[in-house]
Amino acid sequence: MSSVKRLGIVLALAATFAAAGARAEYPEVAALREFGQVKLLVYAQKLAAVDPKFEGVAAFGKAVSSVVPAASDIPALTVRSRAYWRAVMEMTPDDPSVLFSVAWLQLAQGHVARGGNYLLLGNIGRGLTYQADVAAYEDLRQKLEDRVTAEMKRGILLHDAKSYAEAIGVYDGVLAEYPDCARAWYEKSFTYYMMGPEFAAKRQETLARCRECDPLYVRAYQGGPGMGAKFMALADADAYANAKKKDLDGLKKFAAAVEKAGIYEYAAPVQWKLVAFDGPENQKGHVRAFLDDLAGVGLEPKDVGFFRGMFKVE
Repeated sequence: MSSVKRLGIVLALAATFAAAGARAEYPEVAALREFGQVKLLVYAQKLAAVDPKFEGVAAFGKAVSSVVPAASDIPALTVRSRAYWRAVMEMTPDDPSVLFSVAWLQLAQGHVARGGNYLLLGNIGRGLTYQADVAAYEDLRQKLEDRVTAEMKRGILLHDAKSYAEAIGVYDGVLAEYPDCARAWYEKSFTYYMMGPEFAAKRQETLARCRECDPLYVRAYQGGPGMGAKFMALADADAYANAKKKDLDGLKKFAAAVEKAGIYEYAAPVQWKLVAFDGPENQKGHVRAFLDDLAGVGLEPKDVGFFRGMFKVE
């Protein structure tokens, strides 16, 4: 990377930090944003510099290294990008660089839970090399969760005292400084539930926002058509995510769970890793599942066709 281009990226990051500083947000959220922005620059440069024969990895690295992270269109750079999915396929299963780059993109925009979910996906099969980055994220995340817990206790006490309007005021205060707080959206939805059927629409709106912030937040899958089945399926995903020892059987259940819940952006990279991990006799099944998941994430039909053509799958 030329010194001129590097200077441009540094200046863009500085402008992003300044804009973030102008927001009313918890300092822990700001710290996670900055951490994601800095890490993305490091990872993107690494990916962009790979051997050009790895076309997807190089193209994805160049794409993410040329954007202002906090203002980028994440789906356009990732799940709707042919280069991204080629990069997922080209990277060895134990190298999380591509999926971690998505995590850093998410963090740079304050999407803390989504960033953590991509670290979970990248960690599947990883070696010890990347532990320091995961540990740093977990430390920053825990500090944020500690602050949120302290704030949320007031809202829950008000809710329990049936002071519902005041409870919602507390949750809204949390969301003003941490808009992607799935816990606050969930507790707000529960308070709307207790306020009666006339607030049913508001409850569903807040549950939808909770799922948007964290697609793996199991309790947010309730109240609407098909939500019961998704809730039951995601129990397996939650069990895998929180297991201290993650085995192959749990990973296969995780993939099936997120597919059943329609979270194809998580299912696809897991299915691709299972191509390598689950033995030759199961490879074709995982390839087909991976290709079906690509259709589910919103990838252009011509790009889905490109990948199907690679495997001669109709």
